[in-house]
Amino acid sequence: MEVKKGKELQVEVNYQNIQREREEYAGEDCLTVVVGNAVVAIGEHQEYDTCLKFIIAQLAVNPERFMVKGHFTDAEDMYGYLFESCNDENELKQFLEDYYDGMEMEDYGRL
Repeated sequence: MEVKKGKELQVEVNYQNIQREREEYAGEDCLTVVVGNAVVAIGEHQEYDTCLKFIIAQLAVNPERFMVKGHFTDAEDMYGYLFESCNDENELKQFLEDYYDGMEMEDYGRL
């Protein structure tokens, strides 16, 4: 049996907590994303009802972190993409799936 070090153990515990939180949304029609060590649901009757509202909230908290996490080259690149895509929910959902570890809960456990 392998003994895990403090940081490895913390990473494993965080991963298990995220999986447990995601399981709470199983069967619901929503997208879940990971912010820090927490799971946030996006969809009807959830904390955020659209991807755009979630993105706006993330920008309000820390635009630089959002820019880095989204792999944008600079603020102009980030805002240009968001302005172009703000009316395309599918594009924003794909962005969150790519960069915020998004997961459709209807597909949970079938990946």
